Amino acid sequence: MSADVTAAGFAAYLKCPTKAYLMAQGEKPPDTLFADIHGRISTAYKASARQRIRSGVLSVPPFDFALLADYPLRDGASLLVDCETASYACDRQSFGWEFSRTKTSKPNYVPILYSVFDKTDKSDDLLVCLGALAIAQVAGTEIPSIGKVIYGEELRGKTIRVADQMQKTQRVVEAITSVRYAPEPPPLILNKHCPTCDFQSRCRPLAVKGDNLSLLGAMTAKERAKCEKKGITTITQLSYGYRPRRRRRIKVTVARQSGWESSDNLDGNWRSRLEVDCR
Repeated sequence: MSADVTAAGFAAYLKCPTKAYLMAQGEKPPDTLFADIHGRISTAYKASARQRIRSGVLSVPPFDFALLADYPLRDGASLLVDCETASYACDRQSFGWEFSRTKTSKPNYVPILYSVFDKTDKSDDLLVCLGALAIAQVAGTEIPSIGKVIYGEELRGKTIRVADQMQKTQRVVEAITSVRYAPEPPPLILNKHCPTCDFQSRCRPLAVKGDNLSLLGAMTAKERAKCEKKGITTITQLSYGYRPRRRRRIKVTVARQSGWESSDNLDGNWRSRLEVDCR
């Protein structure tokens, strides 16, 4: 098993720790439909973005991470490094916690991530920081201070300050390492990523068989943690804490009658008084 944390494994852990564990163990996904579709869309989007970058929309040329160590870069030049091909070796920490300055005569490597979606999330920022760590390790330089995310149809750019997300990125790398060498997979928890996951046909039957609480989509992680703290780990156990609703008491109302029909409903005392009056 390789000790390197790849960008694919890093992104998989951010979506689901179980998926990252299965990928690290080399298990092949039962279905790759969504992954293939996303891969084709991402490749086409990246090609279009790189073409516009070469045409002068962005002044810095793109670059592939695999050739970073062998690529000669003159002083003062800048180079975009694609974070999707990044790989960080956890057993070889050859970098320091020093960040490069924005104005320097040394080669300036800028980690970049291409996202076809119109909105970015926290995982994109962390992937850029992983690319910055890998650049410092492979190129033997300081950690780049900034990174970029190109996203959306209009190729909008977002600047990421690597120092702000570095501690969280390091924690995620350590968590991936611990999950990778664990004897058993992490607890199975279904989430919003499952409908487009390659391992859905594997994980969902196991969740149904185990009556997992994560099958309840409306239950948040906090509520699930509270239930597990009480010893409630299945939906059946959770159902015992609920009681059926009480039935509402319906009041029976008798319609009031008028005229001569009302005399039939009078009691015996009133009947006797009426008879006396008639005599």
